[in-house]
Amino acid sequence: INPMAIPIKLKKRWDVYPSLQDVLAATQNLSVSPFGLTEEGLQDFRGIKLEYSHDKYYYDYFELIITGMQNCDFSGSKWLNFLLVSKEHKNPSTIENCVFNEAFFDKSLAGKMIFKNCSFDDCTIKDHTFYGILQSCSFKGIRKKNTKLFFNCDLIKDCLFEGKMRKINFWGSPLEDCVFKGTLYDCSFDGLEMRSEKWKKGYVTPEEVDNRFDRIDFSQAEVMMSSFADCYLDRVKPSPNNCLVHCTDAFFDKLCELVEAKASDDEKIMRYAKSFYRPHPRRPYAFAHPKDFTNPKEPESFVFAQRLYDLVCEAAEATNYRIK
Repeated sequence: INPMAIPIKLKKRWDVYPSLQDVLAATQNLSVSPFGLTEEGLQDFRGIKLEYSHDKYYYDYFELIITGMQNCDFSGSKWLNFLLVSKEHKNPSTIENCVFNEAFFDKSLAGKMIFKNCSFDDCTIKDHTFYGILQSCSFKGIRKKNTKLFFNCDLIKDCLFEGKMRKINFWGSPLEDCVFKGTLYDCSFDGLEMRSEKWKKGYVTPEEVDNRFDRIDFSQAEVMMSSFADCYLDRVKPSPNNCLVHCTDAFFDKLCELVEAKASDDEKIMRYAKSFYRPHPRRPYAFAHPKDFTNPKEPESFVFAQRLYDLVCEAAEATNYRIK
């Protein structure tokens, strides 16, 4: 039980507004709370229900057009098929200094927006893609069971992502000055934005990528089985629990040589070394972790994974291609 959990009375007080229309009327389209301000001076929308129900076979959303929103507290709110949208997609509205902690979003939240200084800590997010800009936002308490989250942003700057991140896809959202803490398992990052065709010539230079991974701090995160397409990771700060390696020919030759010398008893090690660490123009860097390729049901997989990892580290160190 979360000791910070939002009191039930803050949710119950909204029961006097039974329908979504009643809620929107009482709040003048989420511009003012009938319950005044919180102690921090934010509009008190804590525990609000923004639920738009429809026939389950008919996919539909309620879209509330906003010109902007600031200084609101939506902690513990519940959203269903409800989206905040800008008047014009080309000119996104700004949501600033808002708290969405412990909120429950089911196919809800917002269209293309600029989020500044907002927190989404301990949220449940079911199937949402962020568009637009995220600046100085916090996503703490991410849990693998209740987060189906994607980012297709123009910029993600100065944000914190913390928790058990699983299958989170950042696409080619440009990341700058961000911090990751916890574990990233089977997450995806791309150096190019989604509609880019730069990759078609088979190789993209560091100057051409959309997402240059500038000042990204993974020093308190463990990256496992995650994918980095067209990503240059030389400016990343990795955790000592990962081996971040520049997959050059020299590194790969050294790795094969070490595998031959030290692990010829297990052909699987060579097979995996060649599959995952061979230089490839669209995968210039790789994050290795001692728990990659492990299966909890197969204890021997942990021995295999550790051996492979140790050889990757040794080859990276020997050739000076380990990023630290």
